Amino acid sequence: MEQPINSPEIDLTQKTILIIEDEEEYIQSISITLSILDYETIMARNGEEGLALAQSSKPDLILCDVNMPIMNGFSVLTEIRKIDALANTPFIFLTGNAEKQDFRKGMEGGADDYLTKPFTAEELINAVNTQLVKKATQVRLIDKKIEGIKQSIFNSLPHEFRTPLNSILGFSSFIMSDDNLEVSDVQQMASLIYSSGKRLEHLLNNIVSLAQLQITIM
Repeated sequence: MEQPINSPEIDLTQKTILIIEDEEEYIQSISITLSILDYETIMARNGEEGLALAQSSKPDLILCDVNMPIMNGFSVLTEIRKIDALANTPFIFLTGNAEKQDFRKGMEGGADDYLTKPFTAEELINAVNTQLVKKATQVRLIDKKIEGIKQSIFNSLPHEFRTPLNSILGFSSFIMSDDNLEVSDVQQMASLIYSSGKRLEHLLNNIVSLAQLQITIM
């Protein structure tokens, strides 16, 4: 199990934690422990209810029991990873079964960590903080990369737009103003207009892709 990451630069307060657990004793003790650290907790008593809550609340982290009625933890995890808005949400299994094959199944399915019952408050806090810091760090790195791409695109925009646009306007104007052009000349200029248009299209696609990437990680 990973050790907690200490990073005073990352604010972990007011994060929303979804607890999916059918044992009342655990769901209450987990909620109380996390609320002390200023985490907001929402609770579900079975997997089906938990999946619905995850989709509606978009939590920052999910704690999920493995053995539950209606829908077990493995099924919840499988469905969570299919949802774009939740696919990267940290997911920690809670289990009383210490068999390695169950841990391996959970990790291969996309779980980030696991806690074996009974666990201490310190173990719970360490596991939660570690995953939240890891996610925040990943988002920060992605933001940095996006900013670099954005600056590169924006710095080149005047030149990248002006050059093909001048070609399109210049050659099209020439074609319209001269009735005596040879067919071969018209075809050559049309080819240059087309290639300039494709260059603009490529640039615009890059800008749209950047915007979509920013929306995806929000």
